[in-house]
Amino acid sequence: MFFYINIQNKLKINDKKFFYLFQGSAEDKIEEAIEGILDQNAEDGTKIQEPALSVTQVEVFDLISEGEIEGLVTGKYKLEGTEGNIGWATKVSDNFYPNAPGTNINYLRSIYWNETPVVSSDDKFNFQNIDLSYTRGFSNGSSLSDDLIPAELTVSRAIGERLRGTVLNPVGTGKDVLAPNTDYSKIYSILNKECIAVIINIKVHSLSKTITAEGPKTGDIEISEIKWFADYRPIFSTPGTQQLWIAGIGLPNTTIKGKVTSPYIKSNRLDFDKGFPKRSDFIGWQIKIVRSTLDSTSTTLRNTTSIDSLTEIYGNRYTYPNSAIVRQKFNAEFFSQVPNRSFDVRLLKVKIPNNYDPIKHSYGDSRATIPTDQVAQGTDFWDGSFQKESFFIGGEGEERQPFVKKWTDNPAWCYYDLITNKRYGLGKYIEETQVDKWTLYEIAKYCDTLVSDGYGKLEPRFSCNLIITSREDAYKVVNDMASIFRGFSYYGVGTIFAIQDRKKTDNEIITLFTNSNVENGDFTYSSTKRKDRHSIAVVRYNDKTNFYKPAIEYVEDFNALQRYGIREIDVSAFGCTSRGQAVRLGKWILLSETLETELISFTVGMEGAYLKVGDVIKVYDANRKSSRYAGRIYKMILSDTSQTFILDSVVTLTAGNTYDFCLITPTYNYNPLQISDLNSTDIPKIDRSHLQTKSFLASAATPVSPIEPDRIDRTQIVFNSPDLFNNTDYKLEGNPVWTIEQTTNTTTDFNDTQKFINRNIDYYKVNNIAEKDVFKFDVSARQYVSGKYDLIEDGLSFEAPSIGSIVLGIGAQSGPDNLILYYNSGTNIIDYSFTASTIEGVAGWEAYARAGMYDPTYITTGYLINSLPVEVNEGQYTPTGDGTYYFRVYGIDSLYNHSTGYLSGDIAVVHRQQSENYTISSLGFQLDTGNAAGTQFTGGRYFDTDPIFVWQVGIKENAPVIENTFRFTARSPSSTNIPSSTIYYQNSGIPFDTKPTFTFTLLNNIGAGGPYREYDAVVEVIDSTGRTSAGNYITSTVQESWSNPNGYDIFNVYNDRLTGVKLTSGSTNYAPWISKQNIDINGDIQVVLTGNTLPKDIEGGYVYFSQSPFSATDVINLNSSILATHARFDRRSQSFYAPTKLRGIPSGYIMLGLYDTFDDYFITNNYWTNPWTGMTTGAMTNMAPVWSSGDISNLTFHSNTRALTLNIKENPNDENNLWLTLGDFGPDTNYNWVGRLPLKS
Repeated sequence: MFFYINIQNKLKINDKKFFYLFQGSAEDKIEEAIEGILDQNAEDGTKIQEPALSVTQVEVFDLISEGEIEGLVTGKYKLEGTEGNIGWATKVSDNFYPNAPGTNINYLRSIYWNETPVVSSDDKFNFQNIDLSYTRGFSNGSSLSDDLIPAELTVSRAIGERLRGTVLNPVGTGKDVLAPNTDYSKIYSILNKECIAVIINIKVHSLSKTITAEGPKTGDIEISEIKWFADYRPIFSTPGTQQLWIAGIGLPNTTIKGKVTSPYIKSNRLDFDKGFPKRSDFIGWQIKIVRSTLDSTSTTLRNTTSIDSLTEIYGNRYTYPNSAIVRQKFNAEFFSQVPNRSFDVRLLKVKIPNNYDPIKHSYGDSRATIPTDQVAQGTDFWDGSFQKESFFIGGEGEERQPFVKKWTDNPAWCYYDLITNKRYGLGKYIEETQVDKWTLYEIAKYCDTLVSDGYGKLEPRFSCNLIITSREDAYKVVNDMASIFRGFSYYGVGTIFAIQDRKKTDNEIITLFTNSNVENGDFTYSSTKRKDRHSIAVVRYNDKTNFYKPAIEYVEDFNALQRYGIREIDVSAFGCTSRGQAVRLGKWILLSETLETELISFTVGMEGAYLKVGDVIKVYDANRKSSRYAGRIYKMILSDTSQTFILDSVVTLTAGNTYDFCLITPTYNYNPLQISDLNSTDIPKIDRSHLQTKSFLASAATPVSPIEPDRIDRTQIVFNSPDLFNNTDYKLEGNPVWTIEQTTNTTTDFNDTQKFINRNIDYYKVNNIAEKDVFKFDVSARQYVSGKYDLIEDGLSFEAPSIGSIVLGIGAQSGPDNLILYYNSGTNIIDYSFTASTIEGVAGWEAYARAGMYDPTYITTGYLINSLPVEVNEGQYTPTGDGTYYFRVYGIDSLYNHSTGYLSGDIAVVHRQQSENYTISSLGFQLDTGNAAGTQFTGGRYFDTDPIFVWQVGIKENAPVIENTFRFTARSPSSTNIPSSTIYYQNSGIPFDTKPTFTFTLLNNIGAGGPYREYDAVVEVIDSTGRTSAGNYITSTVQESWSNPNGYDIFNVYNDRLTGVKLTSGSTNYAPWISKQNIDINGDIQVVLTGNTLPKDIEGGYVYFSQSPFSATDVINLNSSILATHARFDRRSQSFYAPTKLRGIPSGYIMLGLYDTFDDYFITNNYWTNPWTGMTTGAMTNMAPVWSSGDISNLTFHSNTRALTLNIKENPNDENNLWLTLGDFGPDTNYNWVGRLPLKS
């Protein structure tokens, strides 16, 4: 970073007396004056007798960094180590740059002028008159040299203005004054009252004169001269108080005499006299520069001048604390301009652990009594302290000195310094106790792990080399710093956490989630956007092998190129100066985007409070698996010698195989904010895993007879001492969640076994936890692929040998065919793998396949099925039908040239099955919650003639893309989860969709031989060959095995007739039903039901009337004495109105027959000849009496009150009369009465 420049002009004596312009006779020689300026003073003030020239020196001060830094590099280290280890094993030698005899200048190799080192690698100086020094930026600002910072602060201002001569009038004062209208003086202001002087630099472009007068000197070039002077005055801010120019107090007439043909700069210092009256409004100085020698008007006189620059001088000396500065002085004799400058520097010193060697990048034992750099590798122990001046621990009377900082390029410790430094970091706002240093310790070790640099050597995985020169938002800077080690920062629970994307060990998997411990047993899946998956990464970094100039690394993912085409992402590698590190960053971005595409979200209880962003978790979702290998422990029998776990279901295991049994067992963890005496051995206990895993043979799992009260078959697994689960540090109680994973088998289908292992348990990395409700947390996570990290670092090489060196198919373990093909009929996938003994020049692989017949023109006929990176030698292919499939694998180079050799093989595909690829679950009515796959769900009552069924389909990862549909069948009800073989109805053409629906209409029901009020609905996936996800084979004949219970779902459906409605009989009510029924004035019957809500599927009813008692059986037998009338139903008032026309009949008995939506369809479409024949006794109410509305027995008019009283006998058998007084009638009103009054009036 440029700091400031100080320009100085020095004198150089010209010892050449004269020279001849041309050669001739002695008397014809033309004499030329000696080049230089006369009457100059040396630096010590003595007069120089000979002519002298000016030489410009530029002094440059470069502020390169905050301090304190380690300094300019004075040597290199030769280090040896092993790939994969943390740090270098040995420091073979300290190869420091040697000093020249009697000097201490080894650091000059690290200073470059115009990209040339000041001292070469063979100890030769590349420049003359080297004058430089530097300071490391100590806190007190002290320098390493008295000359590093000038005694006076100077600020140079370039002017470059022509200075012309001015006509003067003598006034006898010893000083000329300006004549009117001829003023060419220059005036400049210095608006800083701290300025004590100014250096005026007058440039003479040329100075000489040629003798033209006749005589012996004609043509001689002689010396000439010019004169100039300067005045000054103070400047005040108050208007109208400007000081007049005062003659004689500035620079007097200054003569420049001599002869120069190239520019010469004359410097004169003008000191400002402080004798002026002191005023508070003083703001600076003004100077006036006057040339008193007129300009030449002839070509024989050359005396052009200009004001080159002004250098302001301030009396204070500054030390610039905490500033690392390099001072360099350049002489114009050797440099035409200030050179470009660069430095190889080890910059800021930071706090590092007291067991860390920053040169070897290794960690020792902070309890040792020997220096860290002598501790053997692998003795890793950190007590949490940072290095101090005296680092010997264990003896009595030890002294704890202040922290000593050291240089390191480990990004984790640079990040820690940026967070905690109080001067240039966030230390004013964040205490060191708020930073999770223990996680940083693990991150730092991951950064120091040795990996290939691409040139056949090793380097630490991540290094930090950067200078931050601009102000940025703190959050951005901190996360930019974290991005160096592939991480990010977040703040939570009073602590700043750094998260790193790295491969996790089994002990770092925090917990497990299955359908048993998430809300509703549901996991929600989504995927990243296709536009966010790139195939090319353009990584920008600063190349340390080319003076840290910007460079670009082009990283490709061959597989992504094949799938997505050219999709570029441009990224800047913050703090990266290594080409290998830039490539690893590009591969990490591309592989993360293409391999980790699945997102998952779910809701959990208090388990979510333990999670942190970046944690890796296991997930087992039974809805996506071919078999259920997870659940909750039904019962545990624990003793000191054995542990028996009875599972909540039966699991099928293969004899001879080994499995991992995993349990969630809550445990303790350490909070580093609350515990002060932690050390590095406690790091696993900070984020302690809740999982325990034990291996067992299939023979350790045995069936358990059904246990009361549910009588369900189960499996038990027994572990014997000493291989028991830890019941001391972990809680083994209640019904913990379990999973089973297969680890090894005795069969030969290795590829299929690997797929079982990889797909049985899914892994995700948590990226967000949000508190949803009290004790409920929403968790979202992204797919975690552990193999990604090996792919990032494998195969890094910047050399590209010829493709001709590829040799395929000589691997000893590959067998005679060298290409292994395996067909899994369950998943309908062909797995292929291959070997190559030599892969020099190989940039990737291309696999080709076709069905039906051999074709020698694989490459040109479009049979490419996969493009693989060089480090991947296996893949999958989904056949499209039965038959023989032929395969070939070629190598390709970086220019896509194919190898001459190839691998080939073929395999037969018979009876493609896809039963393990699809899971059907949650079959039910629309808006209803369904059931698990393969489980009959009872209670499926429906109230519509056309029920709408919905279900969920789970598709296995990498399942073949085949033209599928859904098969829906309605069957005779089954008493088990296995569907009945009696099919009422089937439809195999339901479109395949992620949100499928199907409407089973009443016409479908009737057309199947129904209508059926009860049946089992069954759904499965079926392909074009008739094979289904349930394991069935449907062609012209139906072959049903139901071998895959997850591949179908069964749902019991029923629609009962309406029952249980009662009518009020006299004074007897049948709770909760209450009814009122009567014969109205028109002889029609009305029934109103109150006290309870009628079933929502009631559509109407029939009213049956007889003047004598009768039964439901009489109705069904069509008794002629019973009147059946279709009643109109009003749902809002829950009333039935039947137009019976029973005029003159005072009373009788009724019964109400109700029908639902299902029956209404039959009635409306005349499927029942007589409506009541479709009814059953269950749909009939009880018999109840009914009376006419009421008879008027007496009418009385009261003249005094003008009111009419009616005596109404409501019930002919009731002696109690109802007396009603109606209205207020006038004296002249005529009254006519019909004879009967309906009760409802």
